[in-house]
Amino acid sequence: MIKSKIISLVVSTLMTLYPVQSLASAYDGCMIYSASGSSGKDFKLIDFPGNENFSNHFSNMALDIHKILDLSRFDAPLVAIYDDSRSSNALAIGNAGIPAGDKVQFAMYEEDKQKIQNAILFGGQMLWDMAKNGDNFNDLNTLDIYVVLSHEYGHILQFLLIQHPRNEKMKVLAKKLLDAPTNKKELQADAIAGWIYGVNRSRVDDELEGDNFQQVMRRVFKLEDYEFNNPHHHGTPEQRIDAFAFGYILARIEKIRDKNRVFALTFDRYIK
Repeated sequence: MIKSKIISLVVSTLMTLYPVQSLASAYDGCMIYSASGSSGKDFKLIDFPGNENFSNHFSNMALDIHKILDLSRFDAPLVAIYDDSRSSNALAIGNAGIPAGDKVQFAMYEEDKQKIQNAILFGGQMLWDMAKNGDNFNDLNTLDIYVVLSHEYGHILQFLLIQHPRNEKMKVLAKKLLDAPTNKKELQADAIAGWIYGVNRSRVDDELEGDNFQQVMRRVFKLEDYEFNNPHHHGTPEQRIDAFAFGYILARIEKIRDKNRVFALTFDRYIK
């Protein structure tokens, strides 16, 4: 009964979404990767644009995803807020070369001068626009922010494969990932995000979660004002919801909790 309800809400959400407008883009999707170790140098980090409670909640969301992915201190990305006043977005950056410091929102580091290899930068403008984008203006839509953060963490897993292939087979997979079209990489990140969200929401009553799932999907994947939803890079809304739903079902119905298995399943579906 529970499985059928979850599948029904996924299908009904797919059927009620509509395409977003085309947008010009300054980035190749929402991921930037460079072998130079300085790909994050052009982004201005800013203080968290909200009160202490909101700031702590944002950090706790990053920590929750970090725990779900079971990342080591060395694999965990730096998470910070950046000035996105020119183009609202959230980004995952490989080999960012950003030093840990006061403006970092979340990072697993031990030394102030340590440079974190990868980073997630969430635009301050996008953060507030998403937080207020809902039926009740007085309630912050932090689930929407959690979905976007989860998507960016999906890119972090991709970066880690490229940076640290453990054997020859993994090197081949890393090469396939590097060569894959941008929209395929983005759809894999959507699927991983769906799994992360599903693991998180498995703690919630199923009836309540049905309403949450549909509302979050309508808001996050129908937004027309963000590079995060550029259909030229990320795929159409229908493709993105399908990918997100695939990951969600892996968590809620298949009960998979191993990130490596999820990465392999989503890789086979979207990259190979």
